[in-house]
Amino acid sequence: MLFLDFFSFSKNQNLERTILGLEETIKEQRTEFYQQEKIKELNAQHWAQIDRIKDGHAPYYEIVNEMKESCTSKEEVVKTFGVYTLNQTITDQDCLLELTGDRISSAPTVNIIKSPTESLLNRGWELQVTDIGEFFHIYGYSRGAWCCEEDHFLSKKAPYEIVFEEHSYAGAGVLWRHFDTDPSKEIRIIDTNFIQWLGSTASSAFPVIYLEYSSDSFKLDKDLMYSEASKKINNITKFDSIKFIRGDHWEGHDIPSELIEISSELIISGREEEARKFFDDVWPKDLRNKELFWQKFKEKLARSKYWELEVWETTENCDWFDPNRECND
Repeated sequence: MLFLDFFSFSKNQNLERTILGLEETIKEQRTEFYQQEKIKELNAQHWAQIDRIKDGHAPYYEIVNEMKESCTSKEEVVKTFGVYTLNQTITDQDCLLELTGDRISSAPTVNIIKSPTESLLNRGWELQVTDIGEFFHIYGYSRGAWCCEEDHFLSKKAPYEIVFEEHSYAGAGVLWRHFDTDPSKEIRIIDTNFIQWLGSTASSAFPVIYLEYSSDSFKLDKDLMYSEASKKINNITKFDSIKFIRGDHWEGHDIPSELIEISSELIISGREEEARKFFDDVWPKDLRNKELFWQKFKEKLARSKYWELEVWETTENCDWFDPNRECND
C-alpha cells in the first residue's frame, strides 16, 4: 500500500512538472522575442531553400541571362522634367520569344530616373512624375495586396538629388499640402513600424507622422502631431470607441490599434507623460501585465525611423517596403 502511495505521489509530481514546463513554454512563445526569433529562423530556412533552387537551376539562369544580353535593348527618354529625365530600357520582345521558346512571357522594361550626373532610381514597374511646386514628386506601385507604394521628392535646385523618400503599403502613400494654418507645407506619412506587431497586417497600428518643410529641410512637426493626436483622444472620449476584444495577441485580448497609434504620436511629439496618462485611462483594470506591455511597446517604438527625429535624412534603418532594402531579419 505504501509502495502504491509513493508511486502515485511520484507520478503526480512528474505530471505537475510537465504541466509547469508546458505553461512556461506557452508563455515564452507569446513573447515578441520568441516570435521574432521564429520569424528569423523561418526566413533563414526560406533563403536556404531559395539558394538550393537557384544552385540547381544555375545553368538555366545563365543561359537566360546570355539570351537577354544577345537581344537588343534600347534606352529612350520618355519624359523630361526640369534637369531630370525619365528613361525606359526595353529588350526586343521577338528576340526573347525566339530564343526562349515562349519561356519568358514579356520583355523586361526598366524605368530610370536620371539627374544630370547620375541615375537616381531604377525600377521594373511604372513611375509617375508630378510637379508639386517646390519639388518633383516621383511615385510608383510595385503591385500586391499590401505592398508597395513609393514616393520620392526631387529638388529643383542644385544639388539635384532625392531630398525625401518613403515606402508604404498599398493605398498609404504620402500626402503633401497644408495641414495647419502656418505658412509651411507638411508631408503626412503613415509609419509602418508596427506592421504585424501583435496582430495581422490588417489589424496593425499605423501612427501618422507629420514633417514640415522649412529652411530647405523636412523637420518633425511636433505641434501638428500633438494637435491631431488630441483630436483623436477627444473623439474616443466622446464616443467611447476603444474596445479590447477577446483574441490571441496579449493575455487573451487583441490590443486596439488606436491605443498604439495615439500613444506613439504623443511620444514622438514630445508628450510622453500625456501618452502614459492616455494609456492608463484606456487600459482595462482586469487586463494583466500592463507595465510589461508598456515596456514592449516603447522598445518597438524606438525602432521607428521617426523616433527622436528632428530633421529628416536618409536612415540606415531597415524599411519593410523598400524594394532595395537590405534587412538582417
